[in-house]
Amino acid sequence: MKYRLYVDEVGNPDLKSSEHEDHRFLCLTRVIFELDYVSKVLFPELEKLKKDFFESHPDDPIIFHRKEILKKKPPFSVLKDPKVEQRFNNALIDKLKTWDYKVISVIIDKKEHDERYSTWKYDPYHYCQEILVERFRLFLDINQTKGDVMFESRGGKEDMRLKKSLVILFRAIWWIIAQKNGVSAKGVQKILGIGSYRTAWVWLHKFRRLMVVPGRDKLTGEVEIDETLVGGVKKGKRGRGAYGKSIVLIAVEIRGRATGRIRLHKIMDASMKEIKPFILENIEKGSKIITDGWASYKYLKDEGYGHQVEKPMSFEDEEILPNVHRISSLLKRWLIGTHQNYATTKNIEFYLDEYTFRYNRRTSKSRGLLFHRLMEQAVIHKPVPNCDISMKRLKSV
Repeated sequence: MKYRLYVDEVGNPDLKSSEHEDHRFLCLTRVIFELDYVSKVLFPELEKLKKDFFESHPDDPIIFHRKEILKKKPPFSVLKDPKVEQRFNNALIDKLKTWDYKVISVIIDKKEHDERYSTWKYDPYHYCQEILVERFRLFLDINQTKGDVMFESRGGKEDMRLKKSLVILFRAIWWIIAQKNGVSAKGVQKILGIGSYRTAWVWLHKFRRLMVVPGRDKLTGEVEIDETLVGGVKKGKRGRGAYGKSIVLIAVEIRGRATGRIRLHKIMDASMKEIKPFILENIEKGSKIITDGWASYKYLKDEGYGHQVEKPMSFEDEEILPNVHRISSLLKRWLIGTHQNYATTKNIEFYLDEYTFRYNRRTSKSRGLLFHRLMEQAVIHKPVPNCDISMKRLKSV
């Protein structure tokens, strides 16, 4: 079963009109129909209603616009007859009572909003639209089904403004995907001509949240696992437990002399409590896991994994787990080269997601497929409000 959301507006979205009492409010109304019901019941009955009252040309379909009906413009001029108008109103009301649909309306008081906040981050239309789409998404989740949205064209000026903003957004996604080594917020701002650095920075962090595909396959076969420290050079303790750095757990598939896919995850410490959930979530049972002799990996055989422990020949020997060390080196080089080591302990997880996304698709022959994947994720991912993305440590990166 699939549903469709139809949306239309009542009122003027123009900010300058908010002082006028007749244009103070903007209302967006959504109507949800089940698509089979629309084709089998709604459309046939609606077309019959039109034919019963109005004459029209096949190439000029009748659309029930409120203003045109009220003003009785052609083809609604027949409603100038009070008796015909009464019969039409009764027939339409009867249909509205019997049709199966759900209605939700969102109203914004433009004047009150202006007086309370004195600024508009978005167009009034977009405030209402966001709530409607979120509610529709909730409706689909509750009913465990799918749906789409149909909006009426808002007019030349509004449509061109929306088209321009979408084009910039799509260009940003394409530019980010096209750069194999990634791109910084400063680079996005410069290339796309975005006026605000903060906008480019927030966009990048929103895109990073799309780079984890839900239900992705687990790593299989031989998998190396170890931890590394990320966060630049700092004084004090070195190794596991170093202050002011992020501990990143690295898992790498071994494919002969090459590497397959990777998984990266920030952990609070190198304890079994932190490491075990990552392994269970990301590595298929029955796989052979290769680690060093750290005690937090001793449980692996009990969980259904093969376990090989590699021990160094000397204290300074780094030949064990070479694939993990290679990924660690590439990750740190990427963070320094592309992002000037800006990834903090608070936001490092999203940078890890981006690097994983890029590394696992490094052999992709088409950048277009990566763009398509990110666009798919954008459609199914729940909205990320700007307030969820902090810029307290803003730097030029």
